[in-house]
Order: sequence, then C-alpha cells, then structure tokens
Amino acid sequence: MRIERRLFELRADHKLTTAELAEKVGVSEDVVKSWEEGTSMPGAEDWVRIARVYDMSVDKVIYGDEKAPEYDESKAVYSHKVPKKSHKDIYGWIAFLIMPVLILLQYIVMGVAWGLWLEGLILVASIPVYFVVYFLLRLISKNVDKAFEK
Repeated sequence: MRIERRLFELRADHKLTTAELAEKVGVSEDVVKSWEEGTSMPGAEDWVRIARVYDMSVDKVIYGDEKAPEYDESKAVYSHKVPKKSHKDIYGWIAFLIMPVLILLQYIVMGVAWGLWLEGLILVASIPVYFVVYFLLRLISKNVDKAFEK
C-alpha cells in the first residue's frame, strides 16, 4: 500500500479530521493534506509524532500489517561518503587543453617540413588527431576507474 493511502486510512480509522491531526502533530492542515496527496512526505520527527498520535510504532504507521522490507546494505546512502569523482571528466579536459598545442605543433611541422602553411588544411588535419588523443585518454580513464574499483 502506498504511504499516502496508509496515512489517509489511519486518520480515517481514528476518526480524525486533517485539522485535528495537524494540531496533534504540530503542522499545518495543508501539510497533512500534502502528505495524504503524496506531494510531500513527513520528516523523521513528523513520523515519530504521527506514531505517538496513533499509539503505534513508526514501522506500524508506515507498513501497517505488511512486513517491512529487509535492510539492504548495498542500497544504503551514507551522508558522510564523498561521491566518487570520475576520471573521465579530467581526461576530457586534458584532451581539450592539449588541442591548441597539437594544432601549433602540427602547423609548425607541416609548414616547415612540407611547406603546407594553409591554416584550413592544418585545422582539418588536426581534428582526427584531437579525437585520437581524446579517445585514448578516455580508454586510459576507464582502466584507471577499474583500478580504483578494485
């Protein structure tokens, strides 16, 4: 059963109006209505106050007679853990910043060695070099991410 439906049924079973429940819980009537409509959820303290109003445990308020789901550590969210930063972003920026240097080197080598000083040709020739460098760095970053996972 959905939580908003459970909250509505509990209130109806205890013959309380939204105003009465709101007063007992210490919130506004609009807040209770939003809980029952499913547009917002009670906070931790609100759950405790609701459970006190109905004289039952928080689990009983939320799940009723249904069995509460088993705790799964793999789905836990810890606020003290810093999200893992992907190295893909770093290598993408490295490839992006190396591009002007590659264009300059290519311009000098092709201009001096072969006399090809046309900027358009140099720029067109540098595009595949950019993608090769970028995808090589992406490949390296995947291996680095795999190494950090182990």
